[in-house]
Amino acid sequence: MSAFMVDKDLHDQGFTGPKFTWSNNKQGSNKVWVRLDRVLMNSVGLQFYPLASVKHMLRLASDHCPLLLRLTNEPANPGSKWIRFEDVWRTFPATWKVFWKSWTKHDHGQPDDVLNRKCSRTLRSLFLWSRNHMKDLGETKIVLEARLAELQLLESSPVGLNSVQESELRKTANDLITNLARTTTWWKQCAKTRWIEEGDANSHFFHSSASARRRSNRIVEIQTTNGERTSDQNKIQEEFLRFFTAKWRD
Repeated sequence: MSAFMVDKDLHDQGFTGPKFTWSNNKQGSNKVWVRLDRVLMNSVGLQFYPLASVKHMLRLASDHCPLLLRLTNEPANPGSKWIRFEDVWRTFPATWKVFWKSWTKHDHGQPDDVLNRKCSRTLRSLFLWSRNHMKDLGETKIVLEARLAELQLLESSPVGLNSVQESELRKTANDLITNLARTTTWWKQCAKTRWIEEGDANSHFFHSSASARRRSNRIVEIQTTNGERTSDQNKIQEEFLRFFTAKWRD
């Protein structure tokens, strides 16, 4: 089965709900439970539906569990969105000033509380800066490529470029190289492929790797401390906060 999946580029989508999908409905030691049914998806499908999920439903009239395939998840609650540090922020010189201004603010209290407030405040300031000042990398790339094509076309014409246009040509080319490097950094962080030093940021590999990592990092269901299973994202977040708060209380 594993060799077939590798050969045909198929990936198991995992599941939530009961562990097994088939039973022979016999009694005692003769009873057999097997995960016989599963959903497989190739890399192209994962690109279109990176958040696809499978749920094992209850068995009623059949000895098989029905499988519920959801290609998209419910939109996350905007109020519970986590802010994550983006490596690409470090490539903008303006972020160092934002960092210094937020970090050097004076705080009172215990050292761990002060450190937590500094980290939270600085991360939020960087996030707000990026939302207001950092343009979409894809749109910037299109604009720069279009302008560079215009200048290079004019350069190869009988008219040629004047000194101002030559300076603009060099600046546009440098801006495009910087933009491509930032886009590569963003995709590398999504894909967590630190071992690749060069490559096309929009290649099939990066998209497939990022989608696969995004799936593997998702937690769709947990068992709480009271033994109940839940797939509600807000409850999952609360359960993790309770666990680590108790773990590191000392």
